[in-house]
Amino acid sequence: MFSDDAVCLRALTALGGDERTLLAMIAAEQAIGGDPFGLDPIERVLVRLWTSSGSWHRIFNGEMDGRPLALGDYRGVFVLQARFDTAIRKLPSFAGVCFRGVRAVPPSTERLEPVQMGSARTNAPDWRAFWVDRVGQTLRWNRYSSASADPDRAFSGELLFTIVSRAGRRLQGYAEDEGEQEILFLPGTLFHMIECIACGDRLNVTLIEIV
Repeated sequence: MFSDDAVCLRALTALGGDERTLLAMIAAEQAIGGDPFGLDPIERVLVRLWTSSGSWHRIFNGEMDGRPLALGDYRGVFVLQARFDTAIRKLPSFAGVCFRGVRAVPPSTERLEPVQMGSARTNAPDWRAFWVDRVGQTLRWNRYSSASADPDRAFSGELLFTIVSRAGRRLQGYAEDEGEQEILFLPGTLFHMIECIACGDRLNVTLIEIV
């Protein structure tokens, strides 16, 4: 392995990954050969881990998203984050509509924040009021944010984002569950919020990605 590959493997095992399983995954990707979008074997494994299920999904995604949930070799985590970011940027962009459902949580948890922070009420007592007040504003997602091109596969929560994607990245071909049709937006992606409609106990928010 190249030095960065070895650092990534050590970091993944420090986060709770099984070394034999990880080596087998890397070997399987190496056996496939060239990648149509230029991802190397480690990068393909990292994308697959992002889409994996179970407790490992929560730990790995938290580390990649800057929300560390485990102690370990933080230099290694930084290398992992850089490699994952590189991998995602290599993937093809998706131009179309996708959907992200979330639970009714404090807006600060979702980390979709107004660019003009002076107008923000991230601690508004009514979470609906926060989103209603954002109509017409430019918002920045300060985390990796997943959506699905299939509305039936979007998480069923009290808040549904309908997103017009222009440069979100398609994970198909690399995901553990291809049926999810996952679209991933990079941290710092900007959106214009054009609509917020109440449908019973749910809010439907419409965003257009700004590129």
